[in-house]
Parts: sequence; structure tokens; C-alpha cells
Amino acid sequence: MNTTTSYVTIAGNTSRDHYWEQAQLYFNCHVLKCPERESSKTLINDSSFNYYSLYDQLIAVPHHICVSQVGIFTLSTNPETFVNASMQCQKPNNDTKQCGSLAHIASEKRTTSLARILTEYNEKQEEIKLKSKINLAYVGLHFNRSRGNHFEMFNMDDDSLRCFGYRAWEPGNPKMSSNLRNTSCVALSSHGTWLTVDCKRKLPYFCEVLTRCHDKKDGWKGANQ
Repeated sequence: MNTTTSYVTIAGNTSRDHYWEQAQLYFNCHVLKCPERESSKTLINDSSFNYYSLYDQLIAVPHHICVSQVGIFTLSTNPETFVNASMQCQKPNNDTKQCGSLAHIASEKRTTSLARILTEYNEKQEEIKLKSKINLAYVGLHFNRSRGNHFEMFNMDDDSLRCFGYRAWEPGNPKMSSNLRNTSCVALSSHGTWLTVDCKRKLPYFCEVLTRCHDKKDGWKGANQ
């Protein structure tokens, strides 16, 4: 019996990090740790492989950062409130039509990798003798008491934090002081812990570049549509 194996190379961030932990024998695809972002120069022209990407075009978002096997992120150093930061992440780039959301944070790799980005940014600021450093940055985790009577955090996809096993709360957090009882948002520290803060506080923020945009009326759609 003749059998044919198709080899497919797939790039992009998967919906769940645990896919990368599966035994390799279950796959006949070669998955890149980072997608081809600005060009395809790192790929070898081999007719045995097809290249597919979850991103419908090369990623041209300025200053984007690939976290290996996780996804593409940007760090905005312009402080915004949580709501405005979320809106800025969702807004498609005028040139690339790519959009995103505040970064999902509920895994050890995501938390430590994004915290490392803050640390490296601060080190560069110190090298060039600039005082402006980032100790906290908004990420995609928040709580709104109007959704229920118990304290429950949600990410930007409305997934409860209860769905994820990882926690990195700063000692004494999450806080439920009187000025945070109605709405509480989460910021990531440069040493890799989560803190609850007043959502009206202006902070830098992490966006996660999505493979497609979300329209509340029409649902998910391709970023270039």
C-alpha cells in the first residue's frame, strides 16, 4: 500500500499553550516557535513543505516582540487607563489592519516572558541615563462586580481565571479595598507578579497581536476584511 505524508509548516500563536507540550509523534507538521514576521528570508525553499500562517499577512506592527511558542506582543510605553489601553489594543493598525487585545497572562511562560521585557526595557533606559522606567504594565485580566457577587477575574476573551491553574499574585493581592470593589484591573510588575490596581490609573500596557479581529456585532473576522 502506498502512503503519502504531507508536511506542513504552521506559524502563529496557538489558542492554548499546552499544544506545544504534546508528544511530537502525533504531528506531521513542523511548527515554528515564532511566525515569519517581516519577511520569509529565514525559510529554506523546499518543495516538500508548504508554509501556512495563522496571520493572513506579514506582521508589520511597529516594535513587536515574539515570545517563543506563545505569540506576538507589543509594549506601549504611553500610559493609559485600563479601558483606553484595551481600546488601543483592539484598534486595527491603519497600515497593516492587524489588531489585538490586552495580553493574556495566565501562564508561567507568559508572565515571566512579559516581565522580562519590562526588565530589559528598564535596563536599556538605565544604559542611556534615562529615569523613566516601567514598574507596572496593564495586562488582560480584570474584575467587575456587576458580573456576579463573588470575586472572579476574567481575561479579555471573557474566560474566567478559574479556567487556568497558574497564579502570580504579589503578596497582599488581589486587593479588595473599598476603592477597588466595583472594578479592579491587573497590572504585571517587572519582577513577574500580578497586582490589582485602580482601573482609572494610567499605566503602560501590553497588547497581544491577534490573528484576526473581533467585531462585537459580526463576531470574529479576518484582520484585512
